[in-house]
Amino acid sequence: MRPSKPTLASRIAQLNDYRKELRQWLDEPAPGPWDRARLRVLERMVQLLVECAADAGDLWLEERGRPLGESATGVFQNLHREGVMDAEMLARFQRYVSTRNRIVHDYDLITPQRVRQDAEGLAQDVPLLVQALLTA
Repeated sequence: MRPSKPTLASRIAQLNDYRKELRQWLDEPAPGPWDRARLRVLERMVQLLVECAADAGDLWLEERGRPLGESATGVFQNLHREGVMDAEMLARFQRYVSTRNRIVHDYDLITPQRVRQDAEGLAQDVPLLVQALLTA
């Protein structure tokens, strides 16, 4: 049996859950050897949030008969074209996609500061994206 296709509502709920989990990891102090483990958790959370946000964006585009993205960056560019994201939000999500790609494909060294900065950014931007998807 094939799993059912996700809906925009289910992806938004998942995105909100991931964001809450990310916020917990960002707020939790992790002294000593746990710092490295938390970095790996934050990397994974960045990956999950970017992928889930792109999926939600594609579902929004599909529901409206608009072109889907060829990639995560393409999804966010299409959302920008449709007025869901302004140019500043688009630039931030393009950076998040770049960070996700560097994490997943191990392109080059990514600093803990970059991971933390983008995790913090996603924690702030995901609710803005969710609101935009629900009201656009």
